[in-house]
Amino acid sequence: MIDIHSHILPGLDDGPKDLSESLEMARRAVADGVSAMVATPHMMPDGPYANRRGAVMERLAELKEALARENVPLEVLPGGEVYVSLDVARELGEGSLLTLADLGAHVLIELPAGEIPPYTEQVLFEVRLRRIVPVIAHPERIVRSPEDLETLAEWVRKGVLLQVNGRSLLGESGTGPAKAARAIIVRRMAHFVASDAHGTTKRPPGLSAARREVERIAGPEEARLLVEENPGRLIAGEAIPAREPAPARRGLFDRLFKRLG
Repeated sequence: MIDIHSHILPGLDDGPKDLSESLEMARRAVADGVSAMVATPHMMPDGPYANRRGAVMERLAELKEALARENVPLEVLPGGEVYVSLDVARELGEGSLLTLADLGAHVLIELPAGEIPPYTEQVLFEVRLRRIVPVIAHPERIVRSPEDLETLAEWVRKGVLLQVNGRSLLGESGTGPAKAARAIIVRRMAHFVASDAHGTTKRPPGLSAARREVERIAGPEEARLLVEENPGRLIAGEAIPAREPAPARRGLFDRLFKRLG
């Protein structure tokens, strides 16, 4: 499996505090069946998590050296979780913000929980104009109604990709994100499932449990697509095949909610 969203680099954000914790995260990911992981520290517009290319690449080099020294067979690639702002396209053009695997093909974009800022469509359009595909991180966090799901479906039709968090699927982020994540999966709107791992205890790495949940609700082929095939294409800089979202089914939210009990 390949994990395209993780906070495994030490001392940059709310992920691991030191290199030893990063190494333990890597060991746990490998034990769970993950062979490659994209390091995606927060890239906020300002504040303590306003990480940019230089700092990220420096910490990545330190981690890769430690992984080799400790014989941990995990490939870690550069990236960032870019917070949505009107400066995203410009900074991508300047190279200060990192795309996923630093290939210039896909960028992971975070929206604030529970809302879609009014300028989001403009940002996604400007990013696509640079021939970079936006990947929305944990879109289940912004879904509060069936109308929000339709907004996501329209973005997907325009070429935007969606990355669901595994812990959301497992109900570890609350019932709202859980039922939204399941709806995104069932409607074939998801392109990736990733860990969004932050440490060794509260938000540990690993995808196998989430993979089993996808298999349960959508089948083994869909699970393989979301944790192996599409992530593999992404870290190779290849296009992710487009597909039309499945239509909404009456009462889908209610049925998924009941299945969480």
